[in-house]
Amino acid sequence: MCKITVIDSPCGAGKTQKMIEMMNTNNNNHYIYVTPFLSEFKRIKLHCSNIALYEPKNNGEGAKSKDLKRLLKKGFNVVTTHALFKAGDRSLIETLEAQNYILILDEVMDVVEVLDELCARDIKMMVDNRVITIDNGTKQAVWDESYPSNGIFNSVKHYFKNNSVFIYNNSAMLWTFPIRLFECFQHVYICTYMFDAQIQKYYYDLHKADYELVSVHNNEFIPYKKETMNTDNLIIYDDVKSGLNDIGENKYALSKSWYKTRKYSTKQEEIDEYNQIRANLTNFFTNKVKAKSDDLIWTVFKGFEDDMGRNGYKKGFIPSNLRGTNEYINRHYVAYPINKFLNPTISNFFKDRGIEVDENAYALSEMVQFIWRAAIRINRDTIVYVPSKRMRTLLNLYKKYGIIYSKDI
Repeated sequence: MCKITVIDSPCGAGKTQKMIEMMNTNNNNHYIYVTPFLSEFKRIKLHCSNIALYEPKNNGEGAKSKDLKRLLKKGFNVVTTHALFKAGDRSLIETLEAQNYILILDEVMDVVEVLDELCARDIKMMVDNRVITIDNGTKQAVWDESYPSNGIFNSVKHYFKNNSVFIYNNSAMLWTFPIRLFECFQHVYICTYMFDAQIQKYYYDLHKADYELVSVHNNEFIPYKKETMNTDNLIIYDDVKSGLNDIGENKYALSKSWYKTRKYSTKQEEIDEYNQIRANLTNFFTNKVKAKSDDLIWTVFKGFEDDMGRNGYKKGFIPSNLRGTNEYINRHYVAYPINKFLNPTISNFFKDRGIEVDENAYALSEMVQFIWRAAIRINRDTIVYVPSKRMRTLLNLYKKYGIIYSKDI
């Protein structure tokens, strides 16, 4: 395994600036800079004045992936997205193994995902027909290359490259990022915050990968220091009389399953609860804080945004897992009407392998990353509506005591 350095510091501490300085100063090395969003390309390229960074081009189907390999074979410095890097196959691994690149990963990636294209019945059919074989110990699934190219399961074949699929409880399939792709690099740098709460940390523990935690202070690496972001300007909306937080009293209220159950429910009480969230968002933005449409952000789980969005605040929607962008630092009002839990299949996948999972720390880290997209990032007052009692309690504890992992309590 190559050397892995995790730069764990609060948003705005200077992680990106430190990486840019490293590239500009040590410009004889070869770099791949991987960022979540295309919008960040220009900022990175603009500040890398001493090196040339190339972006893979799209000139046809699969062209970006091919162009990425072309650039790497020539030893060019590359800036690309998480999505393109995650699509790496065996030929990308072989290309990287022949080079000597340094990987800079801006924010952790989704290195473990549940493949919901197939159900338990499909998995059983694949096993019975020997499309895949499953290791009894590791539960890793291997694709039978003799399976005909016109077979009904070929749409999922690409997931199995690099031995990347595991079966959980004979009922779910999980894709994991191929660890060999990390092993191809001379050095891996990961810029993030609250790494101990991230799935990528559990993934590294699964693969027994060694990594060093450091922080950044005054543009220098220092030994890891657990830090809280400045919460002086964090105003947590908690007007009891308004009743806007009543809907989130239950521990599991506003979770993804809560939304799904109520979206498709025929029970009037649950239908009313679903509609109440939309009414609460409208009330908060329109009446309680009187926010302009260009001065707010809000989120909800994927697939529910059209139901929850209304004129006046709809355009302020951003995904709940948004990271690594400063696009919304002039927004002073935030609504976070969700209750985050790790996908239970992913959580149990790690737990079954003896890896401790911290649900509350994960939820807190996701929420903090979202809130700090807004004006609080530049120390301006930001009013945050968090109707889930569980999530609001975590945020209040963070404001009062700092980062809290379950192991610290």
